[in-house]
Amino acid sequence: MDERANSLFEDEKPEESQPEESSRSSRCCSEHSEGVDAWLMLLRVFLYHALFGINYGSFGILYVEYVDYFDSTKADVGWIVSIQMFLFSILANLRRVNRVAIFSFGMLLGAVAVTVLLTAGVDLYWGIVAGAAITGLHIACTNTVVSVLLVDFVGLESISRSIALYNFSIGFPELFATPLCGFLFDVSGSYLLPFICVGAASMLGSVFAIASNFRHKRVTRKQPIKELEI
Repeated sequence: MDERANSLFEDEKPEESQPEESSRSSRCCSEHSEGVDAWLMLLRVFLYHALFGINYGSFGILYVEYVDYFDSTKADVGWIVSIQMFLFSILANLRRVNRVAIFSFGMLLGAVAVTVLLTAGVDLYWGIVAGAAITGLHIACTNTVVSVLLVDFVGLESISRSIALYNFSIGFPELFATPLCGFLFDVSGSYLLPFICVGAASMLGSVFAIASNFRHKRVTRKQPIKELEI
């Protein structure tokens, strides 16, 4: 009986030991799994998205305005947005996919979508269709990747608290986005200025997020592949 107990203890010992060179996110998960995951606000990618997330509260207003301008309906271009969200949700669950890179690239696509809608989308119908497609990529690379990305950061046992904190953090830019768009529309008489502000915020956030992702790779390049995935 003692030998069997010792053998079981020895089998479980490697699973309990942790590598010395674990990532910062892994250490945070073990240290804060029992409390509120407020340490997420220290993650730069998470913080940048919260600060520059004004596009979430304003894309809907501006996009509907352009759809009405072309005397169309949201159903005409809604399928273009939806199908990409489905495809990227599958891609984000693949094991060796860098979800931080997808997230950062999605923020950059938000600025590209604004540029397309401001140029070709003003005069040509295919412009708003192209803008819808790029907007779908933007939403797919950000919204649909968030839950999987947070699992990488905090673990499955803390995902509910992390999503709550995520929604709380992006609530601030969303709260001010709608009145800001209305104010800029009243001042300028069109949605051109709000679109430029949204594109600038998305572009700035993507630049910071991508730079943070490259630095994360450089710091953790000597760690196992499992740690590099986040």
